[in-house]
Amino acid sequence: MRSPNHGAAVPRNGEGLTVGAVQAPKEAEQNASIVASTPDCDKIVSSFKARFALLGHAVHDLADGGFIVSRWNLTRHCPDVRALGAFLKQIGGGAL
Repeated sequence: MRSPNHGAAVPRNGEGLTVGAVQAPKEAEQNASIVASTPDCDKIVSSFKARFALLGHAVHDLADGGFIVSRWNLTRHCPDVRALGAFLKQIGGGAL
């Protein structure tokens, strides 16, 4: 029989969180804020979307944080902002 706290996050020695038998380091909590949307990141994404639009491409946000870039019947998945910028540079969207 499982204990009532099975799978619950329990602090342990101030080193991180223990979930079942797996320990998640404190860095994971700190890095979560890096992944979260920030005003600077939103501004960069908006700028990229505008550049893509000038080249005739549409950029669609995905629920997982990625993007789909489309033109005519062709699409390309970009898993993050860095990949989006690399694709923009590849298609001649200017220096980044």
